[in-house]
Amino acid sequence: MAQGTIYDPMTLTEALSSDRIQSGHTVYLKAGTYALADAYTSTLAGGTGELITIRPHTTEPIINLNEHRLDLFGGGMSYVAMRDLVLCDLSTETRETELEGVPAPDLSRGWLDLPADGVTLHNLRIHDTSGVGWWNAAGGGTLDSSDIYNIGWHVSGQPGGGHCLYTQNDAASQTKTIRNCIFGGSYGFVLAPKGSAAAEVCNYVFENCIFLGGDQRFGQDGANVDNIIIRNCVSWASRFHFSGPGGTSVTIEDNYFGTTPRHQWDLTESTVQRNVLVCPEVDPILIIDGPRGNNDWDNNTYITNGFRINGTFLTEQTDPRTDGDFDDWKTATGYDANSTHAITLPIANVQYVFPCIAPRVAHIAVFNWEELETVDVDVSALEMTTDGNYRLRNAYDPLTDYDDFAYDGSGTVTVSFVGRGNAVPLGAVEPILTLDARFGAWILEKLD
Repeated sequence: MAQGTIYDPMTLTEALSSDRIQSGHTVYLKAGTYALADAYTSTLAGGTGELITIRPHTTEPIINLNEHRLDLFGGGMSYVAMRDLVLCDLSTETRETELEGVPAPDLSRGWLDLPADGVTLHNLRIHDTSGVGWWNAAGGGTLDSSDIYNIGWHVSGQPGGGHCLYTQNDAASQTKTIRNCIFGGSYGFVLAPKGSAAAEVCNYVFENCIFLGGDQRFGQDGANVDNIIIRNCVSWASRFHFSGPGGTSVTIEDNYFGTTPRHQWDLTESTVQRNVLVCPEVDPILIIDGPRGNNDWDNNTYITNGFRINGTFLTEQTDPRTDGDFDDWKTATGYDANSTHAITLPIANVQYVFPCIAPRVAHIAVFNWEELETVDVDVSALEMTTDGNYRLRNAYDPLTDYDDFAYDGSGTVTVSFVGRGNAVPLGAVEPILTLDARFGAWILEKLD
């Protein structure tokens, strides 16, 4: 076996299973594309106080799953820090199938299982895999400053399969924190914290994340859902579902959810505060089976034509401009005493800037209600320098639609809604996401 020096480097699979790599060591990946020759399971294990770090030596390397499964979980990989990597499947094999199954039985696109126990995952770009799993383990972990997109496969005549993040965590485990991430473009769900009736989806924090399209499904298949925080996140055409048994001890606060009907929030002992939910369609914006005990919902802003409780739509669908249903909602639920309700779209733009871990500078989201061609985004709170070069990537097409620029110190960065790209998944014929002049998201990076 190679010595693992810069002059005698190991292969990727040698490094991910070497017993010479111990707690506190760093594995440097040289620049280039690493293609798996077969399915592979890593056995690296650090310690609680000294993680093993896997990172680039210089330029960001690409790990190409090459139609195989890269399992960074099943072999016990734990207490590892991974950062500044691209993990993907560069195959152009079709994403179309007529067969059901997970993954699709007649497709061979690669699958990624992230290490789950005591890990920190920073600045990962994950795209064009069949799915991404982050499974149950006692030590918790953090996924930060990353983007996951163009995941899964399309089933002819049915909803697709493959989710940006399959994940479980039981009640005895430490918290999984998902912060400053962009999720978008999956044929299945964006988030699938789910499993069998015996599975648990507990102890999660979602903070400063951007969700593009698709659904976040908590508690499908009867899974226990408890202690979930969704805070200061934004979404576009993306729904949050707490269905079936619903969720206990769920906090949903300070979020801005745009243009999506039919959020289903069957919650108990929940806090739902200071959120903005926008959906000017005839469909209801919120669906609940009925009010449950010990819920604190207040100071929210609803821009919608209706609500639904136990199957009853609280507005006349023949008159979507009616405003009388909000009082019915408050009376029936006991919620939202100080919340507000409107039926027309906002008229002023709203922008979010989420600082990230270097070399990413920030993720940016703009609700362009004014439908401007360009918007100046306030970045004065970021530590940007006039002697550095930066890259602004369109989150709908981050690999090919970007602009490089030198920062002028003005405190603003200009984003454009004109001529934006929309990535087509490898092996597909059309994008998963739909561009809209009223919303955009970007990734701001420092180049040097």
